[in-house]
Amino acid sequence: SSLATTQAWYGIWNNGGSSAYLSMSNNTFTNNTTNATSGTTYLMYNTGAVASYNTMSNNNFSFSHVGATGYTGTLYNLYNAGSTITTTLSINGNNFSSYNHTTTGTGIIYFIYNTASSYVLGYTNNFIGNLNMNHSGSEYCIYNSTSTQYSLSVISNSITNITRNAAAGTMYCYYAGSSSLP
Repeated sequence: SSLATTQAWYGIWNNGGSSAYLSMSNNTFTNNTTNATSGTTYLMYNTGAVASYNTMSNNNFSFSHVGATGYTGTLYNLYNAGSTITTTLSINGNNFSSYNHTTTGTGIIYFIYNTASSYVLGYTNNFIGNLNMNHSGSEYCIYNSTSTQYSLSVISNSITNITRNAAAGTMYCYYAGSSSLP
């Protein structure tokens, strides 16, 4: 949006009732820009309670803030809050590249953000890279604040070629805020 100074923006948001299966896959977010100085941006967001299989795979993400004032809001690229302790959650093959801040942004950026516990959780073959960030806020490449009942896999992800042009905040490549069983 070129006119908004504060906004909540949703690309794809599943907020439906409970379902057994959900696939949010093969989507592309390119050439999205905003002038907003605050608010929250969700490119892909799931809050529906998925009981069996939840797949968020092979999506392409990019985003630019082009406003004259730095962005202080929060950017969630791929956000899952809708699994259960019986769910197999797969977050695989997603690509995050071509991010830009014209003026120094101070908000938080989450590339992959999961707050829903699951039975099996896999982060595999995700690419976060080729980023030229004029951003001084915290950045989380993969954020997982939940417990996994049976199996957690973080395999073959690539975080590469990230340039931060502002006084850098904290950068987390993988953030685990809970434990996995057994």
